[in-house]
Amino acid sequence: MMPVEPEDRRAVLLAVLLGVLILTALASASMACSPHSTSDRGTSGGGTTLTSSTGASTSASVGRPPVSTTATTEEMETASASTQPGGCAAAEARVTITVLYDNAARHPGTRASWGFSCLIEGFERTVLFDTGADGAILLANMEVLGIEPRGIDVVVLSHEHKDHVGGLAEVLAANPHVTVYYPRSFSEKTLRPALETGATLVPVDDPVSLCVGLTVTRPLGSPAESALLLDTAQGHLLVTGCAHPGITEITKSALDLVDEPIHAVLGGFHLMSHSTQQVDAIVRELRRLGVTRCGPAHCTGEAATTQIKAAFADGFMEMGVGAIIVF
Repeated sequence: MMPVEPEDRRAVLLAVLLGVLILTALASASMACSPHSTSDRGTSGGGTTLTSSTGASTSASVGRPPVSTTATTEEMETASASTQPGGCAAAEARVTITVLYDNAARHPGTRASWGFSCLIEGFERTVLFDTGADGAILLANMEVLGIEPRGIDVVVLSHEHKDHVGGLAEVLAANPHVTVYYPRSFSEKTLRPALETGATLVPVDDPVSLCVGLTVTRPLGSPAESALLLDTAQGHLLVTGCAHPGITEITKSALDLVDEPIHAVLGGFHLMSHSTQQVDAIVRELRRLGVTRCGPAHCTGEAATTQIKAAFADGFMEMGVGAIIVF
């Protein structure tokens, strides 16, 4: 064997070292291109998890854990969010409506009283729609249901009747940092609690967007009354206070804001004095307008509610304090 000169030995060592460096660089590049790299963390199903204005997941309720899939049918009416219609901005997050004030109570420990209020969650802003007649009852029901008033971002007042605005002072005392939307015709007396607490006031003359997917409709009739239009994964949903202008008229007005039918309506329909024939005609018109789900509450009346339940069958949504409707 020929002896290796020192110069040759150094050349061999340098070649080996260069090879090692090249292999290390190639390995690092391969890891950086891996589909399992840490740059993919924080996403689910290819999309970023939607968050509310407080930074919590939109699938979670304010001040309480997410609605459990083990809830009974008496506690929740669920509409599966399988498809997203064009223009609906609620995306893949579920939208939850919790009844806080109504003529009937469904959840143990809550109290029924004449009036209406509900909480809408699942959008960028959490909305309290109407405040019932008595703030003490409203806040007590919220406490039983595990809802924290300070989690509310917006209060929408449908019309200037005490059974819908009576709880405003107590809500603002618990959370003065909300924005209050109301028909411009409201009196200073009704608005005084908001003026005294420094809440932001926004009068409504025409449709107003609260955030993507939530719209206050143009006030109609006398007293001037607005509704709340929601874009959900199941379709458009309309929430009404009393529907004094007529539930079909308010629905038609909301249809002017969208390109698709209103999928569901819920809230007060003001049908207590209507005859059986009149209620039947209203049901037929709602169906003609594309409504497939209906949740009558408050001032609808027992007889009219019974008719609507029979007419909509599986599309009927049971209301009452503590009822949770999920879209």
